[in-house]
Amino acid sequence: MRSRITVIPQKAGDARPEPGMANEPFDYRVDKSGAVRIFWGGRCVTVVRGDNARKLAAKLTATDDAGVQRLLQRATGNFRRGNERRE
Repeated sequence: MRSRITVIPQKAGDARPEPGMANEPFDYRVDKSGAVRIFWGGRCVTVVRGDNARKLAAKLTATDDAGVQRLLQRATGNFRRGNERRE
């Protein structure tokens, strides 16, 4: 037996948020070993280790929330499309 999917029509005033950075921001954790684990949507997407992890952790603690998101985007490499600022 096949299941049916019911599609509920969207009303003009029913605004649904677009998927993206505002809805699913990056998160991170620093391990005992100093590795920085970067999460997106609840899943670990990248692990940064060694000197790069120490530098990243220092930058993450010294910046605001928007700066943290930019740093984590750059660290994953998946969000580089030529539109972010270079330092």
